[in-house]
Amino acid sequence: MQGKVKTGEIVAAGSALLLLVVMFFGWFGITLEDSIELSNKNQEVIAERFSDGTYLAGDLTDKVTFNAWQAFSLIDIFLLLTILVAVGLGVMAAASRSPNVPVAASALTTTFGIFATLLVLFRLIFTPYGLDRELFAFVGLLLTMGITVGGWMAMQEEGVSFRGEGERVAGRRPDSG
Repeated sequence: MQGKVKTGEIVAAGSALLLLVVMFFGWFGITLEDSIELSNKNQEVIAERFSDGTYLAGDLTDKVTFNAWQAFSLIDIFLLLTILVAVGLGVMAAASRSPNVPVAASALTTTFGIFATLLVLFRLIFTPYGLDRELFAFVGLLLTMGITVGGWMAMQEEGVSFRGEGERVAGRRPDSG
């Protein structure tokens, strides 16, 4: 079955590539009127992070949105790493190559997907700097879930489990008690 890209790998890689694109759209936003109500600290942080002054232009009802790259400080880097792992899974499968890692690439993709989903969900519940949630933040959450599901599907297609991978790393055979 080498050389054939599995459905799970396609789902994970496709979700990852879409997530990369969606990260450039507005995930969070704020109107100038709402920004006045923010604490001084949050106003300073927003002013620092977005020092080009564009968020100050316009009237009080103009909404300014911030993409994932602007709104996050570390989560965006983890999302990029997750994207690279998920796309790498698909590329390796298409090239009929197996990475030289102690665990299956599909298990790695699933693990990164789970953490990415939890991080985005956390930021949807606790928005950065008191900003409003925008549509693409929810799309981003769905796409991180897609990476997780795709990784899980690839694990099932390969007959891999987290328990088996853990035992393999520990040097035990998954079949032995």
